Amino acid sequence: MADTLGVVANIFGITAPTLHWISVLSDDIRNISEAPNTFHGLQANLSMIDRALKSLQAIPQSEWEALGTEIVDSCQTITSTCKESCRKFREDLQGWTRNSNNGKLSALDRTNLGLKEMRTKSMSD
Repeated sequence: MADTLGVVANIFGITAPTLHWISVLSDDIRNISEAPNTFHGLQANLSMIDRALKSLQAIPQSEWEALGTEIVDSCQTITSTCKESCRKFREDLQGWTRNSNNGKLSALDRTNLGLKEMRTKSMSD
């Protein structure tokens, strides 16, 4: 049981930074006024993941204990992977839009985002 309690505490420790990265990435996408539709679809998916992670945070400790360590470990792995994916995608997005200002895409960045749309679509599907 002590193991489960430690992992449950760790899930909360991982969930908060993941929610932060989801929010930051979602804000970045929202601020690109001319982003392709695929990016807006990704933003909708981020919103669903945000709600799911907040639901994980709402699970009482006693229920986590009943679920067992295998499920807790899986949730921890998924949450950590999501955080890293958001962080990496945001880093890529910043590189793809480095020539743009105030949400207004430069011609070069608009072309670049169009080329990267396929990668974004694969993340969104």
